[in-house]
Amino acid sequence: MKTYELKYILLLLLTVYSNIQFAQETIGFKGHTKKINNIAFSPDGELLATASDDKTIRIWSLASGKRVATLRGHEEAVLCVEFSQNGQELLSGSKDTQIKLWNIAEEKEIRTYKSHKNQVNTIKFSPLNDYFISGDSKGEIHVWKIGKSKSIKVLSNHTNAINALIFSPDGKYFASASDDNSVKLWSAASQKVSKTYLAHTQGINSICFSSDSKLLYSASSDKTIKTWKISSAKPINSIDAHEYAINSLQISNDGNFLFSTSDDGSLKTWNLATFENVFTYKCPDFNELKALKLSPNEKKLAFSNTTTIPQLINTQTFEKQIDRTKSTIWAVIVGISEYQFRDKSEYSVNDALRTYGFYKSPEGGALKDEQIKVLTNHQATDKLILNAVNETFKQANDSDIVIFYFSGHGESDGLVPYNANDDSPNLNYELLIRAIEKSKAMHKICIIDACYSGNLANIITSTERNITSCNAQKNMVFLLSSKEKEQALGYRNLNQGIFSYFLLNGLNGNANQNDDNIISITELFDYVNYNVKNYTNSKQNPILIGNFDENLKIGLLF
Repeated sequence: MKTYELKYILLLLLTVYSNIQFAQETIGFKGHTKKINNIAFSPDGELLATASDDKTIRIWSLASGKRVATLRGHEEAVLCVEFSQNGQELLSGSKDTQIKLWNIAEEKEIRTYKSHKNQVNTIKFSPLNDYFISGDSKGEIHVWKIGKSKSIKVLSNHTNAINALIFSPDGKYFASASDDNSVKLWSAASQKVSKTYLAHTQGINSICFSSDSKLLYSASSDKTIKTWKISSAKPINSIDAHEYAINSLQISNDGNFLFSTSDDGSLKTWNLATFENVFTYKCPDFNELKALKLSPNEKKLAFSNTTTIPQLINTQTFEKQIDRTKSTIWAVIVGISEYQFRDKSEYSVNDALRTYGFYKSPEGGALKDEQIKVLTNHQATDKLILNAVNETFKQANDSDIVIFYFSGHGESDGLVPYNANDDSPNLNYELLIRAIEKSKAMHKICIIDACYSGNLANIITSTERNITSCNAQKNMVFLLSSKEKEQALGYRNLNQGIFSYFLLNGLNGNANQNDDNIISITELFDYVNYNVKNYTNSKQNPILIGNFDENLKIGLLF
């Protein structure tokens, strides 16, 4: 059975910003006479290196845009550059088949490495800086010791040009991307292939690892970005990212965002929790964006193009908008099996605890204790439920998500709390909705597994209180276990309420009907509705109501 990891649950309809007018910094950085092929930031973020068709490498001060060094010695175009960990040396690879190590301060060549017979497309220092690897236009990867001019090993597993090399953050692996349409994962210790990833239909131009080294992202001339679990040879996600070939990828330090450049002239920012394009920068002056690098402090993006001047973007101009895409989930989970004055609701506490356990697990988002409150039996009086909703949901900001889940008895006008009696029979739906509405959260989700919960739908659509018209944010979704005159059923062989059982099954991956690894609200409802109806012979019919996009994303599977 396929195992799913729910990277982040209920990340709903994140705001998409397009054609943001970024502040370009192009003052200075003038000196190359031909186009720039590659760029690199120094580890301290103070310098930028550019490699050009004019056979030189130029080092620039980011503070002033002025050139601080020019490195000359290659006989043909310089195709790649890489700073050492201390920022004092630089590696360069060229069309002349040579690799050179430079002392930046002295503008002096330290060593020339000669083993490649073809142009050097990419180079990468190992994490400990004790060796480096390089890839050429015929598919060879060479392994080098810093102090030796000849490579110590040649890896010939690719059948076409190597376009990118990268080490995993944990140092256990490195990966190679090739024009043979494959990505290969190598053991850094043995320098043998651990896995080959085949799914792209054209050459792969760029790759990067997730911050935890468990995922790999690849960008191709086939216009797609694919996501791979390093343990699996099948992509777990693929997006049609650009209109033309994708040339470069960069990932943010926290692993939340991916940046891509393309021959279509755009730079895009992707939220990796949802794979939504949250920003697009369209270059007005030229059509092709090539090499892309994010500065160590993530304050600047630099990219090369068909001109002689590197382009820099100040990311501070959109930091606030990026922060808005980082949604936090806040949840209140209620389950009542033992009532003070009512008959038992056999499976409700079990339903609530399993739901709570799901949201606390890595698959459900690993919510921290302050983000989730669970109330069972005597803890779930009407006042304590409302207090938990008010106190927990008031912490949410306008980019967050709040979830209210209830399993227990229900009546026509409300939910039955633990202390319900003849004088105070229930928790009125009106009071509950008003309490949830107070939250500033971007999206509010109400999930009810209770008899007659469909009556809440009647209240929502009534002329006296229409959620669609009165709620300015239009962001409340109600998933209800049954119609207004139906009971919410449970069976011993499930040891749960039927609705909650299929709800959790759906969120764990079974609702992913189109195999795109994304679960929408309608996919989840369709799955739950079909299975609940089928299991109960149509005695129980769930309801989905609210004002929402039918493609609203509620789960991303890995």
